[in-house]
Amino acid sequence: MLTTRRGRLALYILSAAAVLFGTPSTGSAQDADVKTAIDASQAAIHSLNIGEIAKIWSHGADVTLVNPGDTTVAVGWDAVKGRWETVFKNLGGVDIKQTDGPYITVTDNIARAVGIVHVTLHFKAQDPKEVNFVETDVLLKQDGHWLVVAHTAKPI
Repeated sequence: MLTTRRGRLALYILSAAAVLFGTPSTGSAQDADVKTAIDASQAAIHSLNIGEIAKIWSHGADVTLVNPGDTTVAVGWDAVKGRWETVFKNLGGVDIKQTDGPYITVTDNIARAVGIVHVTLHFKAQDPKEVNFVETDVLLKQDGHWLVVAHTAKPI
C-alpha cells in the first residue's frame, strides 16, 4: 500500500510540474530554431562585431554573461554589451567548433542548451590559444525570435 501511495504521489508531483513548467520538447521544430539561434550566437562571436551580438541578445535588465576569464557576472544588457566590447578589443579573431551538443531543451518560450566547443582564440598581443569550453545558454522567445538571455562559457 505504501508503494502505491508513493507512486501516486510521484505521479501527482510530475503532473503538477508539467502543468506549472510545461513539457520539454523532444526533437521538435523549436529545437531546430534554438539550434539556429545558437549557431547565430557563435557566428556573432566569431564576427567580433558588437552589432551582430546585439541582434541575437535580449536587451533586458536581467540578461547575464560569464565568459571564460570572468570573475563576476555581467548583469543587464549594458553590462553584457560592455563585456563583449572588452573581449573583442583583445581579440584579432576567434574560431568556434561545436564538438558535443548542443543538448537543447525547450519548455514553452524558454530554451536551454549545453554543449562543448573547441575554440581557437587569436589574441592581438600574443600567440593563438586553443581551448575546450563548456557552454550553457538560456534563450527566451521574444516576438517570434529566440534571443540569448544568459550565456556562460568555462574552460574544461
